[in-house]
This record gives sequence, structure tokens and C-alpha cells, in this order.
Amino acid sequence: MPIPLTEAEVEINAHATDLAAGSSRVAPPAKTRLLRRNCELPPIPSVAVNLLGLLAKDDVGLGDVADTISADATIAAEVLRAANTAYYGIRGEVTSVRHATTLLGVARIRALAATIGLRRYLGQALRLPAVQRCWRHNIACAATAEQVALRLGGSPADAYTAGLLHDIGRMALIVAHPKQYPAFLDAADTRGVHLLHLERTLLGMDHCEAGEWFAQQLLLPQVFQDVAAHHHNPDAVGPTDMLTRVSVACQLAEWMGYWVTPLPEPADQDPAQLDRVAQALPLSHRVTLLSEIADLVADVGEQVRATESMFEG
Repeated sequence: MPIPLTEAEVEINAHATDLAAGSSRVAPPAKTRLLRRNCELPPIPSVAVNLLGLLAKDDVGLGDVADTISADATIAAEVLRAANTAYYGIRGEVTSVRHATTLLGVARIRALAATIGLRRYLGQALRLPAVQRCWRHNIACAATAEQVALRLGGSPADAYTAGLLHDIGRMALIVAHPKQYPAFLDAADTRGVHLLHLERTLLGMDHCEAGEWFAQQLLLPQVFQDVAAHHHNPDAVGPTDMLTRVSVACQLAEWMGYWVTPLPEPADQDPAQLDRVAQALPLSHRVTLLSEIADLVADVGEQVRATESMFEG
């Protein structure tokens, strides 16, 4: 007996049929749907809320972080496993969350907890190729943002977290539409702002609008809300340069081959495209970044592999 579709899934299928038939019917505005359906996005599991909630507290201390993580034995085990990976360069065995928090620091352990929280939010959907591509793009963007901060200044851990959260709306759409949205990404032959248009047509909202809602529900700092909402808007500016840097990191991740949609064929890393992406940065930063791009690409690749290895087995 087939599993009944949700109202949202029925509407997605109807829009897809209309598009294929050339219908002029369009989805209602995203804000209208968000209000009418009480955001329509799924509730956030308490574990993910608790972990991502660490990011909402500017004055959170080592003890608060350790206590939040230790409250869930499985999460604590994941943090300890990650802390003991070779990537972090810790010598000796880390056997307690408090020890891991002390060694890694609050900013890094919060970023690690956010990574685990997002994976928990995606759940079994991570088995799908489209969701795996989204996850790798997210991690690559986070790693790129961190590497940019290491070269241009700023907090690497905060940059990593901002990069990690830039596509949080895409994660919400995956959980809300676990069959339709991954299938949509598998079939899409466009990217960037064009993909946003298709999302709005089929779902009534794009992943940036969903991301802004998600970040607001979690009471995340404004900078993370801005990044989630505007990382595809070249004209958007924030009170700091974080939004611009994450937008550049997102495009660099794609330039490196970390796409959310399938590539029709292996794509070369076009130097002209790299120059266009870097144009958003101040001249001095642009020169520094482009002069170190080979090392950055290698470092991002290592980080992506290290992060994936944390969750294997």
C-alpha cells in the first residue's frame, strides 16, 4: 500500500506537473506560505536545538558547552571521537568532553557541535546521493571560509560555523521534503540564483528564505541569519565582512567541484571564474587569496576528508 503524500508533497508534484505541461500557474509567495502553513518546515529535534543553541550564546563558557554535549551520551561520544582524530593534532587520548573542550577551545567545540547537530537533523536522508552532495558542499564551504580567515584574518572557527550554516535552509527543505527535494536536485541542470528560482516555483520558497526562518527559530546571532538569507545575493552587505567572505567561500567550493547538483562532466577549474569570484573581496585580500589558492584547495580537500572520516563506521 503506497505511503500517503503530505499536503506539501502533493503541492510540489502538482507544480512539477504544471511546469511540465507549460502551465502559467505559480506558487504563492514564500512569506504567505510561511505564515499560512506555520512555516511548513519540520520541527527541529531537541538534540539539534541544544547543539546549535550553543551558537546563540555569546558568553557561553567551557562548562556550559561541556554540560550541553555531555547531556546526550551519543553526542558526547561523537565529539570525543572527532576530538581524537588526527586532524586536530591533539597528542594523547582525549577521554572527557570537558578535556576536549579545554583543548579545542569554545569556538572550535561549538563549531564541531554544530556540525554534529546538522548531521543529526538530516538523519537517514544522508544516505541519498543528492543529500551527500549537499553535505559535502556545506562542509567544503565551511572549510573554505575557515581557510580564508586563516589567510585574511578573523576567527577561523567562527568563519567555519558561518560557512557550515550558510545552507541550513537547504537542510530544512531536505527534511521537509525527503523524497521530492533530493529528486529535484538530481534532475536540476542549473545552479546559483537560477536554482533559487526553481525552488521558489516548486516549493513556494527557496533555501535562502528557509534558512533565514531556520536561523531565526534557533535564535542564532544576526550574522548567521544574514549568511543563511543572503549568501547568493551579490549586493547584500552585513555589519562585518563575514557575509561577503562566506558568499565567496560558497562559490569557491563550487569552483573546486563541490556542487549540490550533478555535474554533467568533470569541470576544469577555470582561472577566469576564480578571478570573478574573488572580485567581491578588497584588492589586498584578493591578491593574497589568489596567490595562495593552490594551498587553499589542498587544505580544504584535507579538511573535507577529515570531517567525513569523523563520522565513518
